[in-house]
Amino acid sequence: MARQVLGKKTPAKDCLLHLIAEVPEFFNSMNYAVLCEEHYWMKANSVIFPETADILYRLREAKLSLTQSQGLTMPHDSFLLAFPKDYKISSVPAMGCMVTFIKLEDRREHQHYPFLDYLGIKKNVTVTDLQVKGLYLTYFCPFNNQIVIRASIPEDLFVECLRASSAVRFGELLGSYQSSDALTLNARDLEYQFELFQIIVRIGIYAASCDSALREGYPHVRPKHLEPKGLLYRDQTLGLSRETRVSAHYRSWHFRQLTNKRFYQGAHAKKPIGSRIVFVKDTMVQLKVEAETLA
Repeated sequence: MARQVLGKKTPAKDCLLHLIAEVPEFFNSMNYAVLCEEHYWMKANSVIFPETADILYRLREAKLSLTQSQGLTMPHDSFLLAFPKDYKISSVPAMGCMVTFIKLEDRREHQHYPFLDYLGIKKNVTVTDLQVKGLYLTYFCPFNNQIVIRASIPEDLFVECLRASSAVRFGELLGSYQSSDALTLNARDLEYQFELFQIIVRIGIYAASCDSALREGYPHVRPKHLEPKGLLYRDQTLGLSRETRVSAHYRSWHFRQLTNKRFYQGAHAKKPIGSRIVFVKDTMVQLKVEAETLA
């Protein structure tokens, strides 16, 4: 709209300033919040490329033993998540997502004020969006790529949202935080957002618990701990002998949060309680097997 008034070759910054002059409430819109976060992201340009869709599916099925939201982290406070082409959420190809997870007190100093400086605007602008600490997910709606959705998940709701039995319950917990642009999500959109939240938090947990989870560069060589091990998945028949004990079973990935103070001594004394996550790899419990996968 601004370029229609100012001309097609008008710089984006000038178009934005024109919009702000015409629409003062712009500072409390979703568009302003997204632009702040994008401006902040451009300082580091962090992008995470999951090497395969299988890694994400295994993370989604992993068991989580979490007792508190405080202490959970993300690989970076701002990054883009580029999904593999064959990874699907709610039966549709997953769309890339901008993820922001930053301390509440840092949002003004590192996002809001720098963006105002970029625009050449004084810092006495009031922005109501800066009142909640949490995870902010911005993505194009997979069912209508003309719509941008920005979800705000408050930090103190992380564990409850992860434990939600359904997308409906997830939506009840979030209420208006589902979208910061007064957009009411339908059941399909909410299901997608629920699954997106689940996998992104699991990526953060995985990165915190496994030093080799992230490596520099684009995907090309699989880290050793993710080499295919020929494991049978839960929905396959093991075909065990009669002598096999009933208690033997396949255990998938498991992430356990350490919250006892004894885990935060010595070298870990300065870490926030709840930030240490133990990663337990998949295995056969109480049984030695030569496992194979039926491809």
